Amino acid sequence: MAISINGAVNRREFLFGSAAAVAVGRAWGQSLDPVKMRRIAVMTLSLNSVLKSARNPTGTDIMDFPDLVADKLGIHNLEIYPRDLGTPLEPALIADFLKRLKKANSQITQVIGNLGALTGTPEEMTAILQARHDVIDQAAALGSPRVMILTGNALQPDTRPAGIAALKAMAAYGKPKKVRITMENFNISSKDGFGRAGAGRAGAPGAGGPGAPGGQAGAPGTGAPGARGVSYSAPWDVLLQVCKASGTYLNPDTGNFFDNTERMQGLPLMYPHTAGGSHVKYNPTQYDTAECIKIAKRVGYKGLFTIEAGGGGGRGAAAGGPPPDPFAMSRTIRDIILANM
Repeated sequence: MAISINGAVNRREFLFGSAAAVAVGRAWGQSLDPVKMRRIAVMTLSLNSVLKSARNPTGTDIMDFPDLVADKLGIHNLEIYPRDLGTPLEPALIADFLKRLKKANSQITQVIGNLGALTGTPEEMTAILQARHDVIDQAAALGSPRVMILTGNALQPDTRPAGIAALKAMAAYGKPKKVRITMENFNISSKDGFGRAGAGRAGAPGAGGPGAPGGQAGAPGTGAPGARGVSYSAPWDVLLQVCKASGTYLNPDTGNFFDNTERMQGLPLMYPHTAGGSHVKYNPTQYDTAECIKIAKRVGYKGLFTIEAGGGGGRGAAAGGPPPDPFAMSRTIRDIILANM
């Protein structure tokens, strides 16, 4: 049931995917529009709390994740980090996961990689690009048409030429494999947009506080070098310029703007430059998610809306109370998308 780069769906894929979506809609006592559901995806990041890990040894194994998401959310499009499948990512592991995807009538729509910190040394740049080639190879093996690169310091003024060169090289490497390179906006640090992500004001749009909807705190790609890589903030218009210069694509994120003025200016100009993917967050104290979806519709966006729910339904249940529903926030975002797309 693959969705094309621009979100188009052929008749056979539509009929196959529609049956799955309608069946899940009945199971949850509601009607999930099968045509619209084909344009909704979810990140594994949104449901980290249910996945098996060292901190959650009784959680859902990643091999069962496609079935779980289809059952609980009616969603058959998944965005993953390669590490979700384990390391090292062996061909046999990929083959097993592809079988589980097929069983769930699901697909991988985007894989996330990290560009890392750029340097001017040719030898170091070669090593960086080789590591990025690996994630493109993994995406191709998983049938994903996109790799979203966390841009590291590629957008900073002093390293931007090297960043553009690196992104061009990645785009060229991905092209024969039918994998396109995308980048998301991440401007939550300062008004001028430059600085290390996460160093800005508390409660920045899309960042939230601990456990807040759409939270970005501690998200992969932030942190110190040698941990999960380095991620920097940059203005959305600089990202757009680098996208055009490097032959790559944007992955608009509704939450990652410094303020709502920047959001309303940026989104209409960003959606036309995608490879058919975008991220959707929910933080009603900072912005209107429904309005973001309406903007995408007004400018003719036909691609995917991928739910980024910051880990699920919240944390810190009251003593003696039921644990929070880890799917609640993803359902909230899903229903906002369905109502406004």
